[in-house]
Amino acid sequence: MGLAGSALGQQRVVVTGVQAPIPESCKREVQIVAAKLPELGPSEKPWTWVVVCSTKAWDLIVRTAQTEHNTCCAFTILDKGYSYINGVRLLEPLPAVSPGYIIAHERGHCETGSKSEEDADRWARQKGYEWGKKDALKTTSAK
Repeated sequence: MGLAGSALGQQRVVVTGVQAPIPESCKREVQIVAAKLPELGPSEKPWTWVVVCSTKAWDLIVRTAQTEHNTCCAFTILDKGYSYINGVRLLEPLPAVSPGYIIAHERGHCETGSKSEEDADRWARQKGYEWGKKDALKTTSAK
């Protein structure tokens, strides 16, 4: 699984789970992340956002990462400076989990340096995102 990416200041967005050429759906997933990050404000922390562009790759990454909880949307590894996002959930969001919330919540882990879901949720709420609500900020089109 190769990685390709683009830089956004201290934030880097990369993809995995697909072979080149990168499918259009994966490009849209990356565009959503790349558009949302600046809306959340600047970060002093260098961070890598990994958009996982296939269900098969997501399942493998979640199993091998040994996350503290089962997740179908995203998870963050604080000591490595990585957040992994299930790209499918950006184009086909669950009813209670908007793409903006997913990104803001994981960014909350990054900015607070905390594994606590409550701390990440609090940070996301301060940016206008809440579990169960549509994105409060500009919605990025997935055309």
